[in-house]
Amino acid sequence: MIARYARLVVIVMLVVTTGMHWAFLQSLAWATMLMDNLNRGSVAEAVVHTFDGKHPCRLCKAIDSEKKTEKKSQCVVELKKFEMLNPTAAFAFASDSFDVASLPRWQETYSSFRFPPPVPPPRAA
Repeated sequence: MIARYARLVVIVMLVVTTGMHWAFLQSLAWATMLMDNLNRGSVAEAVVHTFDGKHPCRLCKAIDSEKKTEKKSQCVVELKKFEMLNPTAAFAFASDSFDVASLPRWQETYSSFRFPPPVPPPRAA
């Protein structure tokens, strides 16, 4: 139950951050305008009157003004050159407890993975 609400919250946040809510509202405004214009004239006239941009409805005007006043991201990316402090300095990791001789040898560890070839050999199909 909580996972369902969490998914819904994530979807709503994704829609809002990508600006899809404006597209949804604009589509709703166009659909409403088209229905209103169909009551006044033919289909061709209603489509032209709806999408010509010369006759915006109240919702279209509100969407346009809100999109203009919406705060844009103030995130500025500064590219800087990566500089080494002392490129001639060298360092090495050392540990007193690490012993190479204590590591298992490959032949001993993985000897069980060696399988003999099948007898008799498989025939080509």
